[in-house]
Amino acid sequence: MGEFAISQMIAERFRIGATVSNVFNSRAITSISNGKTYGVDDQFQFLAPRSFMVDARITF
Repeated sequence: MGEFAISQMIAERFRIGATVSNVFNSRAITSISNGKTYGVDDQFQFLAPRSFMVDARITF
């Protein structure tokens, strides 16, 4: 898993940025919860899929 972020000042008071989480779109298992019956009703937790966020900031 990796994260990438970049931002750029457009004017003296305005900044725009973007962030990509889980750059490689890894779906690795993060935890396994054992169920009542061995191997039948176990629960697997996976990493969240790739996501994007864009933001704009204005300072006063």
